[in-house]
Amino acid sequence: MHQYLTNGLLLAACSASLAFSAQTKEGDQRPNILVIVTDDHSYQTLGTCEKDSPMPYPNFRKLADEGMVFDRSYCANSLCGPSRACIYTGRHSHMNGYLFNEHAAPFDGSQPTFPKMLQKAGYQTAIVGKWHLEAIPPNARGDMSKYESNPTGFDYWEIFPGQGNYFNPDFITPGKDGKRVVKTEPGYATELVTQKSLKWLDQRDKTKPFMLVVGHKAPHRCWCPSIQNLGRAKQYADLADPPANLEDDFANRPEFLKMTEQTLLNPRPCTPSTTGKCPNGCAWTRSRRKPGTIITRPAPSSS
Repeated sequence: MHQYLTNGLLLAACSASLAFSAQTKEGDQRPNILVIVTDDHSYQTLGTCEKDSPMPYPNFRKLADEGMVFDRSYCANSLCGPSRACIYTGRHSHMNGYLFNEHAAPFDGSQPTFPKMLQKAGYQTAIVGKWHLEAIPPNARGDMSKYESNPTGFDYWEIFPGQGNYFNPDFITPGKDGKRVVKTEPGYATELVTQKSLKWLDQRDKTKPFMLVVGHKAPHRCWCPSIQNLGRAKQYADLADPPANLEDDFANRPEFLKMTEQTLLNPRPCTPSTTGKCPNGCAWTRSRRKPGTIITRPAPSSS
């Protein structure tokens, strides 16, 4: 099972992927559930077929070939945090209360969510990586606790503060006194989230089925590959043809489109700074549509 999960976790490229494996507890045939969430992952780069991405994603292709791709699956609110709030609650933003990334109340963790339902049904639940359902207004000062949102419905959680950083990210865990404990960990965010997820799987209660949410920051801006993959990223980027509207100045567009955030800003290579963090001002964009939910179930064992 580890090899299967490693493939799925290291190269998860779907907006929300579910993977199932057989439960080991005798008599309990309920499936384990692995939810892999990637952030701002455009449908043009899902990697489920040759036309989906300029870069090869063999493990995404494997998920698609062995499972099912919903290529008409649309995001209820194509913003970072609000899209996740819709996933967790199954409710539109005007009903779950989390409409925007900023200038909104933090996510209301008291409402029903699918992790709570699975937890109540006897599942062991966990989330590792990106949660980011806070609501910290720009230029906020002083006590930030009123803007925070801790995961609910999870037996274990270890999350990024806000967006998180690609390099040497901070991770938050709940302390014994109920306060947040923040720890900086050396390494690359995607790899750290994968390693922590696998560690939880190893240490979990094997008598219960599990539901694990693996929340990756990638490919949210700024676009920072790991150090060892910088050369590969440039190699494939050089082969890609830029879209015809890459330098669109919106001159003949409606006024509201001229205010869009779905554009490239200050494009330049993104490399870690002397602090190990990803500097501000990196090139970024946002996808309007997030289709591509993949559901897959491993083939039954021949033994």
